[in-house]
Amino acid sequence: MKIFNEIIPRAKLNQFHEILCATGGRYLNEPRFYGEIVCVDYAPGDVKAHQEAWRLCTTTISETSKTQTWRKVLRRMKLFLRVK
Repeated sequence: MKIFNEIIPRAKLNQFHEILCATGGRYLNEPRFYGEIVCVDYAPGDVKAHQEAWRLCTTTISETSKTQTWRKVLRRMKLFLRVK
C-alpha cells in the first residue's frame, strides 16, 4: 500500500475528494487545514488513474491567440497595396 502526503489548495479539496473516491482511495487521517492550504494523508486505490485525474484538474489552461502580430501587419500591407 502506497501512502501519500500532499498539500493541496483549499479551493480544490472537493475535487480532490471526488477523485480519491472515484479511484478507490481512502484518507488515512483527517485533512489538516492551514489557512488556504490543506495537508492530506491518503492511500489511492488506482495510483495511475488518480494521478492522471489530479493532473488534469490542476493543470492551468492558457489560451493563445492564433492571429499573431506579424500576420496582422502582412494583411494590412496587402490591403494597402491593393487599394493603390
